[in-house]
Amino acid sequence: MNPTPSNNPKENNQTKATTPPPPRTWSQWWKDTTHFWSHILDLREGLDRKGTVDKIKKNIETKGANVWLLICAILIASIGLDVNSPAVIIGAMLISPLMSPILGIGLSIGINDQTTLVASLKHFAIAILVSLVTSSLYFLITPLGTLTSEMAGRINPTILDVLVAIAGGTAGIVALSRKELINAIPGVAIATALLPPLCVTGFGIANWNLEITFGSFYLFFLNSTFVSLATFVVVRFLGYPMKKYMNAKERRRNSLFVAAFAFLLIIPSFVKLTQILSELREKQQLTQFIENTFNNDKHQALRWDLNKTDSTNTLKIVLVGDYIPPDSLPQYKKALEDYEVQNCQLEIVQLEEPPPDFDKKTAEIKAVLLDYIETSKQTQTKKDEEIAILQQQIINIRKDSIPFLSLQRELKILFPELERFSIAHIPQADFDQSVDSINVLMLDWDKEDLTEEVQTEKETQLKDWLQAKLDLNQLEIVHF
Repeated sequence: MNPTPSNNPKENNQTKATTPPPPRTWSQWWKDTTHFWSHILDLREGLDRKGTVDKIKKNIETKGANVWLLICAILIASIGLDVNSPAVIIGAMLISPLMSPILGIGLSIGINDQTTLVASLKHFAIAILVSLVTSSLYFLITPLGTLTSEMAGRINPTILDVLVAIAGGTAGIVALSRKELINAIPGVAIATALLPPLCVTGFGIANWNLEITFGSFYLFFLNSTFVSLATFVVVRFLGYPMKKYMNAKERRRNSLFVAAFAFLLIIPSFVKLTQILSELREKQQLTQFIENTFNNDKHQALRWDLNKTDSTNTLKIVLVGDYIPPDSLPQYKKALEDYEVQNCQLEIVQLEEPPPDFDKKTAEIKAVLLDYIETSKQTQTKKDEEIAILQQQIINIRKDSIPFLSLQRELKILFPELERFSIAHIPQADFDQSVDSINVLMLDWDKEDLTEEVQTEKETQLKDWLQAKLDLNQLEIVHF
């Protein structure tokens, strides 16, 4: 029996309230979900199109304070690269004004503003020139100037750098497009790393290294291009008003040109990333081969190196542990082939030698050391003899030398009647005997107040005094 409806309105309302709502369909669920996320991801909320254009145009020019800020930033970044200091490099990127003309290029293409595009390209070129001159001059005069790990990491760009530049450029233009300014530009400058590659290019120019120069500048140009490209895409997506009207055909042609240029630019980065991934996979395979083959209870690999040449590669492993005889090496070479390492030779350096070889090598080393010690002794004896001869020559030279000036002062005091004198070693020959040398003293007296007897007495005193002073065995006196 069906229940009879009540005539009480209050009871009827209670019955209606307890009736469950109809189930939601998939279309309603999808509509609500997309509406929620579109509201969450809506970039147009808080958008300031006119303010964005004004802010970018205002900071495009590289002149005045911007130039000096750029020079200081380049110097700081060059020093950071030179001393391998990431903190110093980050500080330089924070003060760099290099982002503004790059954002200006993307904005001007997006709104078809040729005047702003020309100005952005002009000041972008000025910024590059100032940066290269500053960094090149620094690396020409720095006392360090060696390739550091911070520099080496900015020579080989890959597609990952492209992704960073795209994300950084997007973050930059999104931050600038808000009515309430979001301070994300310094972070964008650090993430996209525009400044350090330019400094490394200056290092390459200063050292005439084309590989470093072109590799680092390609990274800078790649980052700059994709920051501009990200700005262009966001500006178009947010519907910024065109400065100059473009019809659909012209707009499509410009978009195709930008896409083709970007595609051609990233091709080398794809190639480089492929090479890096190939080298990484090769390194992982070699590491696994060494771990599985040599690192066990009998052996231990101290280190290993892969030496690459144009024709072949050589894996050199330094081992400690039990000695591996030469006839066992082919099985290790065969094991290396199973790890899919192409065109690679195996070279094993063992620190342990078999006892016979070890004793033989020890004896050879001992013989070489003994021979070296004996040769060193002979050399030292010869040097000692030469030193003794030289010392004797010095003594003879000192002995033959006469301190004439000091004698002159003393003789004038002791013998005031002496007018002049001369003393020398002169050769003497008697024709019947060998040539000898004698000491001769020549004197000239003031004879007015000096008798012959007094002169003879004074000459005797002078002779005895000089012989004692100069340690002379004999001394002949003659007169002028």
